[in-house]
Amino acid sequence: MKLSKRLMTIANMVPNESSIVDVGCDHGLLDIYLTLVKKVNCIATDINVNCIKKTKENFKKAKLTQKISLICTNGLDNINLDSVDYVIISGMGTSSILKIIARANVSKCIIQANNNQYELRKKMNKMGFEIKNEVFVYEKKKYYVIIEFIKGNKKYRNYEYFFGPYILKDTNLEYKKHLYKKYSYVSKKNKKITKKIILNYYLFKLKKYC
Repeated sequence: MKLSKRLMTIANMVPNESSIVDVGCDHGLLDIYLTLVKKVNCIATDINVNCIKKTKENFKKAKLTQKISLICTNGLDNINLDSVDYVIISGMGTSSILKIIARANVSKCIIQANNNQYELRKKMNKMGFEIKNEVFVYEKKKYYVIIEFIKGNKKYRNYEYFFGPYILKDTNLEYKKHLYKKYSYVSKKNKKITKKIILNYYLFKLKKYC
């Protein structure tokens, strides 16, 4: 089956034959792919009853009803994470994601937040996570940042929270355009960021690409 570029990027970050919980699974397409192609043990959850119904239909069509656990719940509530390798949360706002992570004993997670990656990186770091990998995806005129977090104590500079310590090394032109637009918008909203000399330095560097 064919996944969107965003979902395929997430799938590529999941090791073969691992175990995951897909929070906010939507229609379960990622879980179907991971089960069939990468032999991953999936638990799919969603709080939306209509999404659960559609996911159940998709699992049935793929003949995976008995292989994928499907649970209607709020985030990770009532989910046993003892044998889970990764928690995946994509397509939610940062505030909702942080609340879900804070209420559970998560050790490794793959997250695609719809907004405010600066706050996501900084608060996840305060909660005892460090960044293992980041991938930038441009699809259908939308920008996505997918981040893999693991338990760790590594600290980052303020500009790394904002731009992303790994994504800063990305030479993708679309990403540099995205950063410049993002900086221009956020700098008007957050005076603390604009006071950081290092951010002005990166803004200057990015201008030549836009």
